[in-house]
Amino acid sequence: MTGVPVAHPAERRILVVDDHPVVCDGVRNLLSAHPDLRVVGEANEPGTAVRLAGELQPDAVVLDLRMGGRFNPETSGAVKAVAPATKVLIHTSSEENEPVHAALRAGADGAVFKDGHDLVTALRAVLGSRSRYLDPRLRSERSPRRFGVDGPVVGPLSPRE
Repeated sequence: MTGVPVAHPAERRILVVDDHPVVCDGVRNLLSAHPDLRVVGEANEPGTAVRLAGELQPDAVVLDLRMGGRFNPETSGAVKAVAPATKVLIHTSSEENEPVHAALRAGADGAVFKDGHDLVTALRAVLGSRSRYLDPRLRSERSPRRFGVDGPVVGPLSPRE
């Protein structure tokens, strides 16, 4: 046997993108408790995120919606262009719905608040289905379809589901 670590058979490779190191640290620590979710890279700005997504071809990218003081919904589309099979999960602290829906229109597979409560649930939802995940707290009074979101928008699964 060699000294090469063996990957968990169902391991999913995650790229974390946020311009705040403490958030990257928190996401990495949260995911370290789940052997099927492994952080394989981190980026602190959109250009590096796109480059790393192309190089690493991760299963998912946890992508901060607002970096450098502005919303960057187009980054999800740029990630999809270089890594089409990669799921993009928007990670946001903003309560503004339109930037989230702009990111979904650009190619993101879901969106979740940065409070950490639903991150693992959201990641598993986008990784395990063709449906989009939208944190219920991000839904507006207006239907997401009005913003051009294609496909079903599903909430988190209950423990029984």
